[in-house]
Amino acid sequence: MHELVGRRIPDVLLERHDGEPDAPGAPGVWTVLYFFPGAFAPGAQDHPPGWADIPGATGCTLEALAYASRFADFEAAGATIRGVSTQRPDQLAAFVAHAKLPYPLLSDQNDRLAAGLLLPTFRAAGVDRFKRLTLLVDPGSVVRAVQFPISDPAGSVDEMLALVRDR
Repeated sequence: MHELVGRRIPDVLLERHDGEPDAPGAPGVWTVLYFFPGAFAPGAQDHPPGWADIPGATGCTLEALAYASRFADFEAAGATIRGVSTQRPDQLAAFVAHAKLPYPLLSDQNDRLAAGLLLPTFRAAGVDRFKRLTLLVDPGSVVRAVQFPISDPAGSVDEMLALVRDR
């Protein structure tokens, strides 16, 4: 995945959790673009069968909340945060409302971004899902750093913040 460094993010629009179209990389600013398998709001959607048995699948809520808790630090360092999943926008909206996230989640349910960057995925419950990874994207939509594999979702947030501050 580190071969992504220096590649431009494809010029695609994804649907945000609020239904609005949006580019994965925020125009004109540094963007932390984290990809996750799936986040589920209690009562709105259950985890797929066997979710806890899939290596790397658990930890999405922890990662999202870690980014939310450090959101002001990322902004102060000049970067914005966006999460990306293959989940539908309505599923992402339920999770954003539940977790009270201060940043958008984007749906790549049609695999346009995944295909354009050849991102690693796996299949669970009949749906292609991202393996957990994070990209640091410059204001020109070029990937400048990659975190993959991620075995510590919360710890990777601190590591990404250090990368943002060091750029």
